Amino acid sequence: WRVASLIARGGQGEVYRAERADGQFEQQAAIKVLRSGYDRARVASRFAAERQLLAGLDHPNLARVLDAGTTDEGVPYFVMELVDGLPITRYCDERRLDLRARLRLFGHVCQAVRYAHQQLTVHCDIKPGNILVGEFGEVAIIDWGMAARFPSDGTRTAGAVAGTPDYMPPEQADGLADVRSDVFGLGAILFEIL
Repeated sequence: WRVASLIARGGQGEVYRAERADGQFEQQAAIKVLRSGYDRARVASRFAAERQLLAGLDHPNLARVLDAGTTDEGVPYFVMELVDGLPITRYCDERRLDLRARLRLFGHVCQAVRYAHQQLTVHCDIKPGNILVGEFGEVAIIDWGMAARFPSDGTRTAGAVAGTPDYMPPEQADGLADVRSDVFGLGAILFEIL
């Protein structure tokens, strides 16, 4: 893979636009690399968990993992499907979508979140910036860095405080997450797009 440009910086990593460099065929992708300056030993396991979690999810509205490895310096990375799009709120406003079109788009988001929940996975950071909509209305949920697996008995997952305050329920601020965390975020987004 050949890195073309920086797309974004997040909590754990930096995401770059890249293109396949082996000459086999043309392909663009996004590469997420563990950010420099972090205590790599502390966050490397979280980064590896995100990579493994994404590799196990297969839904048309979730960005897919294409490859993974480590750089020559030993820094872990993974290669994902490149999603060119706008945050869902901005997409709805810029396209001046009517109520029916906004609800249809939001329905695709809900189906993807439902799929993740059926795989016992909670995103934990459902917000407009993590739901991108492409030029032709295709939805993709990205950035699973805060995601958590939860026991099949439905109990809550306890952990460190993580998430975007405007889109997370109060109990998530106490380190407790379950499917209701994502539902809260979905409700906040639905309010914004309507």
